[in-house]
Amino acid sequence: MKKLIIPFCILFCFDAFGAGFLKAESFPKGFQDLSFVQKVQVLKSGYEDWESEYDASGVCIKNCAYKGVTLQEDLDRMNAQTGRAIQKFYSLGYPVGQNTNLSQQVDKSDYINTMQTYYAGECSPRNPYIKPGQTEPFGYPLIEKAKITSPYGYRKHPISGNNSLHKGVDLSAKEGTNVFAPASAIVKKVWSDSDCGNGLVLQHSNGFETLYCHLSGVTVKEGDNVQAGCLIAKTGNTGKSTGPHLHYAIKDNGEYIDPTRTLR
Repeated sequence: MKKLIIPFCILFCFDAFGAGFLKAESFPKGFQDLSFVQKVQVLKSGYEDWESEYDASGVCIKNCAYKGVTLQEDLDRMNAQTGRAIQKFYSLGYPVGQNTNLSQQVDKSDYINTMQTYYAGECSPRNPYIKPGQTEPFGYPLIEKAKITSPYGYRKHPISGNNSLHKGVDLSAKEGTNVFAPASAIVKKVWSDSDCGNGLVLQHSNGFETLYCHLSGVTVKEGDNVQAGCLIAKTGNTGKSTGPHLHYAIKDNGEYIDPTRTLR
């Protein structure tokens, strides 16, 4: 009888108190390969796989969506998700098929005055080109259209030199430039790590999230409700960055998409 009880107890106790037996493991390793305890710790630390890196054969070695994924598989999945997201934007009435800048569609002085009146006492400063009450991330998170210094997609990582998949865009901006919410949101996460630097994630409607990296400061806190166009952060040069800029990314139901399709 004892021979049966002792192994059972060992298994049960390890399952219940296994945290004490776990060794800390670092990436490269897919998030899904971690234990429950490790996943909780990673999520608490603010981990976001905002840029994956691959070896010479194209197999992921850091920030993997899942173990063994190749660069082409990762890119194909993200492009497919982008197509689905664009259809969703289109169905919600956003002009995704037009090469227009929203800031060029309005009389600037009248529009700015109207928006300042609309948000008087609630949100100042604000981005006047973000539509009031907008609930999906459409438009620039900066006050003016910015140069994209590193696009979404394949690139050589500027610091590690590895092949990488850049899951957002880098927008040129001097340090301390205001960053605005492209849509109404709840602040999902504020954190700091060695890669993203000071980071921020906003949760929007219809499964969309936006991610911001390399910030010099964040003006909101987790759990805050943020109105479309309101100030959320300041650009910076924190984390793995070669100069002041804003890394901006969009997720649709947990999958990164190409944000350039929404920067109008």
